[in-house]
Amino acid sequence: MNRNAGLTLIELTVALAIVSLLTMAALAVVANVTRGQGAQKQRDEEYARALALRELLWRDVLQATSYSITETGVALNTYSSVGPETLEPRHLAAVVEYRVRKIGPRSWVQRVQRGRTAGEDLIELVCEGVKSVTMTTDEPHQVVVNEWRPTSDMAMVIIEFAAPGREPEVHLIRRN
Repeated sequence: MNRNAGLTLIELTVALAIVSLLTMAALAVVANVTRGQGAQKQRDEEYARALALRELLWRDVLQATSYSITETGVALNTYSSVGPETLEPRHLAAVVEYRVRKIGPRSWVQRVQRGRTAGEDLIELVCEGVKSVTMTTDEPHQVVVNEWRPTSDMAMVIIEFAAPGREPEVHLIRRN
């Protein structure tokens, strides 16, 4: 027999086993990368949804003259109303309340704006997956629900998310 003519059956079996192991390893790497990209995409979407809440809260707190802790969130007397038709910020007085509302199995932050004139009211869902929104200032006081207090130069807004293991966000907003 001519030994150089081809591969034996044992050599073919070993080669196929090596190729199948390399294929399984490549597929495992692709699956892990895909799973990681899916988790990153979910984190990016959560960040983007919470970004709208952060921006609205920052603008409203920065322009607030007084605030009140409510049973479901925080209310602000502010000069940063949003136009109901255009959703563009305006420098008009309004009472804005951020409250957590359950819609089905999910919790949402709802921004309720009550303007000083007719047609200025606006209700919008801002962010999903929030457990609570609260605020305090740098002046020591006892928290009393539905009591209006003047805002000071610095406010602290705390956003607690419903996702397990996610730390609450604390935002310091300095007015001067």
